[in-house]
Amino acid sequence: MTANRARLGTVLAVLGAGLLVATTACATPTATNQSLRDTSPQAPASPTDEPRSAAAEAAARPDAAAGPAPAAARSVRVMTWNWEMPKHPWYKPGWTNVIKNQRPDVLGLQEICVKWVDHLLDDLKAQGLHYEAVHGTWRTDWRCGNGAGSKGANGDALLVRKGAGKILSKGNFRLPAVSTSEDKEERGVVWARIGFGNRTVPVWNTHIGYKGTQTEQTKALANGVGTPQAGILMGDLNSEPTGKGPLKPLWESGWKEADPRCVPDTTTCPPTHDVGKKFDYLFHRGLKATSARSIPTPTSDHHVVLATFTI
Repeated sequence: MTANRARLGTVLAVLGAGLLVATTACATPTATNQSLRDTSPQAPASPTDEPRSAAAEAAARPDAAAGPAPAAARSVRVMTWNWEMPKHPWYKPGWTNVIKNQRPDVLGLQEICVKWVDHLLDDLKAQGLHYEAVHGTWRTDWRCGNGAGSKGANGDALLVRKGAGKILSKGNFRLPAVSTSEDKEERGVVWARIGFGNRTVPVWNTHIGYKGTQTEQTKALANGVGTPQAGILMGDLNSEPTGKGPLKPLWESGWKEADPRCVPDTTTCPPTHDVGKKFDYLFHRGLKATSARSIPTPTSDHHVVLATFTI
């Protein structure tokens, strides 16, 4: 009997060790914040053009924006970043590394060439990150090659990481030019309805003008995105968070900044630009923001702005 008990104890010990090894092998690694160092550049891909359709624009309206509530909530990491194009008339490898390290599920970019987006997609794919892009481009620019159509276009882009979300429809629309402003750049909004599991959320990305265009263009932006049941609105709005300033239509429509410190007329909202002011935003409606931060980078005067939402 004693010998049988000893053999049984040995068998149980072996089984326990095997279970421990299997559990360790299946454990999910914890994500960590990594450094913002540069990486080597990759060859650019061929540019593509994404035309706007009336059906796609209609699909982005608030009454079609939000789907049914999810059976189980999930966390979605969202990031917005202005690449400061006037000072960088070429693709910088450090941009790829910043995005790789932060690994956003949804990414809004401003001041970017179409061909740079394609270059970025190739670089990220080589790093094991696969994204689908929606272009919102507004003008040809010599820094983008000054080619015809989208090939030489400069504007905004919206990227969605494959596996994290699925683009169900997409499009863009223009913001009004302001004749009294010195800013003559064409401005617009790029959008996508993104499926996260069994819930659909509309996401908009934009770059508002400056030198007197903010009030009129932000009003048009607020009218264009409306008041969806759930939604995310991001980008460089070129305005500080004052309740009486250009952002007033967004505040009054129930849009909230992901960082709870960033409310109208705040003095505690962290800056998102090297000049010490907040210009870059991650607004949301009908969602819960569980984290938010702003990270300075060596490759742009605008900080990386990140937030995690429960969807």
